[in-house]
Amino acid sequence: MSNFPIQAAEAQKETNIINVISQMKALTRCANTAKAYDNRRQKYLDYCARICHTSSALVTETKLLDFLQQDVVLFGNRQRARRGKFRPNGSPYPLSPSSIDQYIKAVVDLHTDQKFFIVGINLQDPRGTLLKLYLRSLRLQEADRLRQSY
Repeated sequence: MSNFPIQAAEAQKETNIINVISQMKALTRCANTAKAYDNRRQKYLDYCARICHTSSALVTETKLLDFLQQDVVLFGNRQRARRGKFRPNGSPYPLSPSSIDQYIKAVVDLHTDQKFFIVGINLQDPRGTLLKLYLRSLRLQEADRLRQSY
């Protein structure tokens, strides 16, 4: 006698529970937070599709750092650039550390969702030592830039 029907029923029950919790999370989130997170999450997913990472859109610390360096920090403040405002040397204005933190929060939230939906894979927290060192260096660069501008 096989345990397959019992295992299938348990898997279906677990999937239903995960879906209910996911829906509850989506309904309780503030509208502005959901709007901001969705936009930044989509940028991350588009980046992963464009770069063709082997682990697809799974959030890892190195992939998050790569995304920040290649897609977020590199292009700077896109709102100012859209309005035609650039620095005197022609480069875009840099993003503030708080704006970069918003991207990190949105991608880490995607990581949290992935932990629920992907069973059997141990996903480590993307906010590791490398990310902390990178953010610290960005904050020091921003402090130097502000110090020189006064």
